[in-house]
Formats: sequence, C-alpha cells, structure tokens
Amino acid sequence: MGEIRASLRRTLPEWMVPTHIVALDAMPRNERGKLDRGALPEPADRRVERTAVGPTEYIVAEAARTAIGLDTIGRDEDFLA
Repeated sequence: MGEIRASLRRTLPEWMVPTHIVALDAMPRNERGKLDRGALPEPADRRVERTAVGPTEYIVAEAARTAIGLDTIGRDEDFLA
C-alpha cells in the first residue's frame, strides 16, 4: 500500500492522498449493478492518532475536541466531517 501512496503523492496534493487504502478483488454492487457503498469494508486501522505539533495546532485541536465532545482528536482527522 505504501507504493500506492507514494505514486499518488507524485501527482496529487498531500490533502488528497487517502489515509487508508483497502484492497478489494471487486467493488461491491447492488442488484442494479451500482456501487453498494454500505457493503464496503471498514479499513482495519480506521483511526490513526497523531497528536498536535506546535501551539497553533494544539489550540485548534483542543477547541475542536471540546466543541465536538471527543476524548481525543488526531492531527490528521477531518473534524468538520
């Protein structure tokens, strides 16, 4: 999976490179042949916890954590989602 991320980093901005990549033999389809998003597997390591670095990141992470009501929030989490 590291090779895939390395390849994507050469052509995409860092924020577009996926945190998790799951290899599938085939995409799950519903009875009409459309992608069944509900049947997609969860990544094995769904939450990667990297703590804030520096005072600005810490202040933003702490404000987001408090507003959302989480015990912890990682540096790379999309807290707006």
